[in-house]
Amino acid sequence: MKIELPNNQYVISERDICDIIIAFNNQDYDWILHFFETLHPIDDQHTYTYEQIIANAGIVSYNDK
Repeated sequence: MKIELPNNQYVISERDICDIIIAFNNQDYDWILHFFETLHPIDDQHTYTYEQIIANAGIVSYNDK
């Protein structure tokens, strides 16, 4: 049986990651579950990928391979 999962995107900040690590170290698994259960999907129209941000800034990468 295959379960189809939604293809949603979420924004998680560096502070969120630190809070998750701290909660994990404190064995506060209820907080971690609550954090992920209360995430809201973002609207794709107002977001950019890392590659788009780099391209918009005019940064060029040269690979000598």
